[in-house]
Amino acid sequence: NRYNNDWRCLFDDIKQNILSAEQISELYRASDLHLITSRWEGGPRAILEAASGRIPIISTPVGIAPDILEAKALFGAVDEAVEKIELHWKHGYLNDTLDPQKDRITENYTVDANAVLFRDLYNGIDAIRPFKKASRWVVKPASKPSILSRALNLAQKITSHHPAEKDLCVSLWHEFHKPPYGGGNQFMMALKDEMERQGVRVVVNKLSQSVDVHICNSCWFDYKKLERKAGDFPVRMIHRIDGPVTLYRGEGSSVDEEIFSLNRRLATATVFQSAYCFRKSYELGFRAVSPTIIHNGVNGDIFNERNRLAFNQDGKIKLITTAWSDNPRKGGAFLKWLDDHLDWDRFDYSFVGRVKESFTNINHIQAVPSEELAELLRGHDIYVSVSQHEPCSNALLEALNCGLPALYRNDGGNPELVSFGGLPFHNESDVLAQLDRLVARMESYRSMIYVRDMEDITRRYINLAHRICSWTN
Repeated sequence: NRYNNDWRCLFDDIKQNILSAEQISELYRASDLHLITSRWEGGPRAILEAASGRIPIISTPVGIAPDILEAKALFGAVDEAVEKIELHWKHGYLNDTLDPQKDRITENYTVDANAVLFRDLYNGIDAIRPFKKASRWVVKPASKPSILSRALNLAQKITSHHPAEKDLCVSLWHEFHKPPYGGGNQFMMALKDEMERQGVRVVVNKLSQSVDVHICNSCWFDYKKLERKAGDFPVRMIHRIDGPVTLYRGEGSSVDEEIFSLNRRLATATVFQSAYCFRKSYELGFRAVSPTIIHNGVNGDIFNERNRLAFNQDGKIKLITTAWSDNPRKGGAFLKWLDDHLDWDRFDYSFVGRVKESFTNINHIQAVPSEELAELLRGHDIYVSVSQHEPCSNALLEALNCGLPALYRNDGGNPELVSFGGLPFHNESDVLAQLDRLVARMESYRSMIYVRDMEDITRRYINLAHRICSWTN
């Protein structure tokens, strides 16, 4: 894909970068090994093509890869991919994957196999209710396709880039606090600044005839005020949801009920902060209105790599963790375990924020404003994320933006955010080994960090705002 610099529009390059099927087939046959290194994809089609020709493949667990490929053909980190490549080159490591992978293609992914599925689909198509656009000011469409198809369809539509229209007016609903404060507050502040930079008129916690779209942060705003006035003014609401609160706080089912009750009453569309949030909410029985997924972002003017210190400058590896909340699920007890078990001849460790535990070796720094926090991050080598069930951690995004590879707990939205830019751990049994592995190839992991910038995240919200305006006009 390429960007048009004048309009910042995204164009498909398929007409410029495509070969004939015969040429592609010839390249597959000439290959000893096919690598699929995508971070995010629905397919990829190369899996079907290479596997059907019995070409050895290693792939990230992206799209259909886990459905078709053997487990040994999947990798989640750069060093793991290198190890598999070397094993195959020296010992034919992937040779026993070729037949079962080809058999799966033949059984499930040929035209003949798919024809049966499409026949069943069309035989029952009369039972599927069509989507109808809502009439003006009606909040929820009268009927919709399944929640999963709506999420995928809407996500595809809002990623089509176009310039923001100058006359769009957005009201942001949130209890804003001066930093230091929690990640949701940080994101809403960054969203406000970037929307204004992109030409959107932004008001805060206001309901008036001039507002086109209201972006509301979960239930952390005066939603009773919004609901009281909803009959007096047109309300198109983008409802930003994290959680589920039940998981990341350890309690809060009533809060989740409150959030989704509000969603049913007022939302025009729903933004989940991660695929994890969407999936877990769905598993708990919550059905959001017109859902899509947009990750959080951070203020790149503050959180960036400029003037960051070189790795291992004074002989010790500098670790850092940050957290505003002292909720036990933020990992205070795990930090205490690390305080007792890390090799302090090799490591320095700073914790910035609030925590109930006290430490012997970890340097506890109280919460600081964003600018100071960014400086602290740039002075460290590795970010350690120890929190549980984190939906879409702004603290983690801030660290990645400052160029720190992450050692992260393998749950919540963390794997989505880090991707190849770090390594996961599960608990005390593997965290030290994974830390050693990350240290050994730290620059490789740092070079693989990829975080969507706030400009792109904001553009997705703006595009969604335009989309729901078109639903109700």
